[in-house]
Amino acid sequence: MNSQPIKIEKIHKSPQKVTSIPFKRGHCELALIMKDSGLKWHPNMGHYLWDPERKIFKNSPYPNRIYYILNIDHFISIFSGIESIKRLFVWLPDYYQARLICEDLGIDRNDVFENLMASNVKSTRDELSVLYNFIISKLNSG
Repeated sequence: MNSQPIKIEKIHKSPQKVTSIPFKRGHCELALIMKDSGLKWHPNMGHYLWDPERKIFKNSPYPNRIYYILNIDHFISIFSGIESIKRLFVWLPDYYQARLICEDLGIDRNDVFENLMASNVKSTRDELSVLYNFIISKLNSG
């Protein structure tokens, strides 16, 4: 067994910085449309949320008033329950969660793939916008 430490630069050679979150303002706006279109959300640890009405008094380490739920019990105690959190904030599903939402909505994996390919997106961040729009279309169609 090789006990030599693995050097990170050998694994990740990209000169670009990897951002900690993929969300831009446009994602927030699309997420609000998903919410208004009826997307069901049960706030939980590991979810990102957007605070468009500035209900959270502490500054976020992320841009655009985006927060990460690390301790759901803390959020529940501050905002008096899950229903209050759902009403006040907008869930920002990450890429994996967006794919699971597509699955839960009965969107075929091949349709998701074809839609992503047809959109001719240039980045994963853009793929997330395509997924959000696909979810919005599905929610509004039935």
